[in-house]
Amino acid sequence: MNRLRTLAQRALTVQQIVGLKQAIEFLSFDTSTRIDSLNQGAQRTVLVIAPHPDDEVFGCGGAVALHREINDIVHVLYVANGAAGTRDGKTDANLIHIREKEAKAGLELLGGAQSLFWDIPDGTVSPTAQNIDKLRTLIEKINPQLIYTPWVHDNHPDHQAATKILLATIQPSDTYTVRQYEIWSPLIPNTYVPIKSVIKKKLDACYAHESQLITRGYADGIIGLNSYRGMQAGIDGPAEAYLELNAPQTLQLSRSFSH
Repeated sequence: MNRLRTLAQRALTVQQIVGLKQAIEFLSFDTSTRIDSLNQGAQRTVLVIAPHPDDEVFGCGGAVALHREINDIVHVLYVANGAAGTRDGKTDANLIHIREKEAKAGLELLGGAQSLFWDIPDGTVSPTAQNIDKLRTLIEKINPQLIYTPWVHDNHPDHQAATKILLATIQPSDTYTVRQYEIWSPLIPNTYVPIKSVIKKKLDACYAHESQLITRGYADGIIGLNSYRGMQAGIDGPAEAYLELNAPQTLQLSRSFSH
């Protein structure tokens, strides 16, 4: 009965956001909530899509640290160059090198990861044929079992566009799992990852992005969000929340939500 009540409440939330048809679509998937502590298992390859340098830390930094602790291989794709990450939002070309350096330092604090920078100017990320082909080539090359990407309805156009590039690459035969993470807009989670054991690593990685912390209090905001998600999941300590579906389901649900 509690599970049915939870499903009904979440369906109502979806209906309020995007409509009745989408709520019914949402319920057609397995939306039962689960806790994933990312314990040791078969080694996995993980791809993290970060619209800008810092999104990977804020959105799924705890999960990245846990993946590295169990020796999973992590690749981080930085889509935009972050040059508009200034107090007034104006582009500063000097920031490109600074933010790349901060990103690499942050990844080292999380346990290390392989990084790739596309260097697309902020505000111009889009699912062009070139970007779709580049991402498809990357996915075929590294063969990830799990992909982290922003919530497709996140309240930032570059975040939305980065995930739309991924959506455009998905084929019905794709077998990887997609975890959408939250930054600016809360998503409707079905998976929680407890991050109490790695919260210091995540905080240290947040603070590595010095150029961004002088513009806004990102670290406090993200840790507050993680604390709330942990409380919501009924676990001891902070957690990151995700909407997890397999690749075809991710595409199907995103198409439904867009209508």
